[in-house]
Amino acid sequence: MKITSRILVTFSAAALLATVGCATTRQVRTARSLEVVDTVSTNSVKGYVEFTSLSKDAVVPIYLVDDVRAPHMLAATGLRKGDRYSYSRHRTLTAEMVRVAVPPGRHTFMIERDGQFAQVPVEAGKVTRVEIDYVPLYRGDSIVTYRVGYEMFEPMPFAEKAVGEKTRKG
Repeated sequence: MKITSRILVTFSAAALLATVGCATTRQVRTARSLEVVDTVSTNSVKGYVEFTSLSKDAVVPIYLVDDVRAPHMLAATGLRKGDRYSYSRHRTLTAEMVRVAVPPGRHTFMIERDGQFAQVPVEAGKVTRVEIDYVPLYRGDSIVTYRVGYEMFEPMPFAEKAVGEKTRKG
C-alpha cells in the first residue's frame, strides 16, 4: 500500500509540473507586425533588408551567415500580426516583416535552418526587400518538409522608422 501511494504521489506531481510548465505564457507568444534587428552600432552607416513571407501559416526563421559560414538566428517571419506561435519550439521572435540593419555590401542570409542561402546587396540608406515563398508540404511533430524560394527586389530609398517602433540589437 505504501509503494502504491508513493507511486501515485510521484505521478501526480509529474502531471502537475507538466501541466503548469506547458501553460506558461513564456512559451506561447504573439507575432508582431514588425521585428527590427540592428546588427550595427548607432553611428555607423547602414542599409536594410526586409523579409516577408507570401504565405502566413508557418514560422520561417531568418539567419545571417558570417564569413566562416556560421548562421546566426535573427528573427522569423511567416505569420500575421496577432498569430500565436510556440516560442519554446522556434526560439526566436516572429513578425509579419523582419527588418535587418547591416553595413553596406553583400550579405548572406539563410532561410530556415540548413536552408537556402540568399546573397543580398545592401546600399547605405536603402532597403532591399526579399519575399519568401515558403510552402510546408508535410508537418510532423518535430519536422517540417517544405519548399522554399525567394524573390529579391532592387534596393530603394528607406524611410525612417515609424514613431514607437522598437529596435532590438542582434
